[in-house]
Amino acid sequence: MATDSILKDGKLTFLKYEENFTSRNSVRLQIDPTPYILYWRYKDPKVFNTKELAHEKNYIYLERIYDVRVGKPTDFDLGSHEKSIERNFLTVVSGTSITNLKFTHFVCLDKDEKKLKDFGSALFITVQRVRREEHGLLYHFRKKLAPKMYAAFTQRCLEEELVYFCVLWGTVDLSREMRQGNNNASSH
Repeated sequence: MATDSILKDGKLTFLKYEENFTSRNSVRLQIDPTPYILYWRYKDPKVFNTKELAHEKNYIYLERIYDVRVGKPTDFDLGSHEKSIERNFLTVVSGTSITNLKFTHFVCLDKDEKKLKDFGSALFITVQRVRREEHGLLYHFRKKLAPKMYAAFTQRCLEEELVYFCVLWGTVDLSREMRQGNNNASSH
């Protein structure tokens, strides 16, 4: 799908907007191949490693995203020195419930507003699709592993090893999950 390619290729460069725009660390924002998570990877390995050691999350589960907004942030006012970048904002509204929302802001460094709007639209469409689908046990197991496989500074695990371990110990009926996954895929 063209929608997925703009999300998976990570060609747009962003700055992770933090309070008062004190840090200017560029990131690549993308979703994992399945998709389970939206994650960002810091371009500078030292920054990436420091943030990971501080246990700062660099991902959001797609099913926890409620809205994706392009343009001026709505949860705070920009300073006068930041007005020039308000069109380049991408805000991801997420949370464990609709009453417990978190606003995560990114500033797109590319000057092409159409690409940013396409990225925001594609992300929102993907989020809505993921939230509508029914998922089996294997989906939730893999979703929990996705941050360790894609968003970590160094890959923490291989999916095949963990699935084999679960099948070996009988916690996942792989044949049933695969049939259910194929049925879900064929219905879309």
